[in-house]
Amino acid sequence: MASYCRLEPGVYQYAKHFETLHNCDLRYLGAIATKYTWCCAALANNHRLKSNFLYSDFVGFDVDNTEGEPYTLKQAIEDWSDSMCVIATTRSHQKPKAKKEGTYPIADRFRIITQWERRIETIEEFEYNVRTILKHNEPFDPVCVDAARCFYPSSKIVFANFDGIKQPVKKMPVISEEQKRAIQVHRRMTRKPIPSHVDDFLNKGIAFGSSRNLSVYITTLKLLENCMHQEKVLELLLASPFDKRDFPTQELYSAFNSACKTYESKKN
Repeated sequence: MASYCRLEPGVYQYAKHFETLHNCDLRYLGAIATKYTWCCAALANNHRLKSNFLYSDFVGFDVDNTEGEPYTLKQAIEDWSDSMCVIATTRSHQKPKAKKEGTYPIADRFRIITQWERRIETIEEFEYNVRTILKHNEPFDPVCVDAARCFYPSSKIVFANFDGIKQPVKKMPVISEEQKRAIQVHRRMTRKPIPSHVDDFLNKGIAFGSSRNLSVYITTLKLLENCMHQEKVLELLLASPFDKRDFPTQELYSAFNSACKTYESKKN
């Protein structure tokens, strides 16, 4: 199953209004995805929070083509032609895409929606399997690993295969108790105090000066340096009460992704 929201895209407070799509197949979800904002998971209390994850039959991936070699719509259709999937263009397809300074070049921008071979019933299993797919598909937006992420309506379906191969669900590796303890010790040893301005931004919505992009970027860096998982960082940012008027969620994702890449480059 999946869920959707009937409210207009851009209304931030719609997180509490996601209805489960019962008896939903990929054909129906594809139609829903061109009209409403939707989420890959069925959610407890119709509230879009990771902690409310119930189960998921579907997964979605965004291709924004904002960095690196473009992944074209034509190539995606060739790569996914044997899979059960829907490929649909997004609102920024073949249009300039806004960024902090200027715009990204015109490019193909689209979404791939596909179905798991069986229902996924834990958020850990969902995230593990999405990460497995992301490892082999660099053009995909990494924030798609968020099981409670919402997708705004697509513009137009350009390819659909409802009889193809479903996405395999891989078994999660078993982590020993010794490995768990080692991870916990490492996190305690590398943990740093959270700066007060970061704490104020997350809990009180007080941005750094007048720049919300910079606030998201630095907050992400500080939390990653404190050994917090990217998914948890994104969850905290989305829940922060800072003023989101005229600040699209995609702007937040862009600043978040930029900080994640900076953090990874520092590690390497």
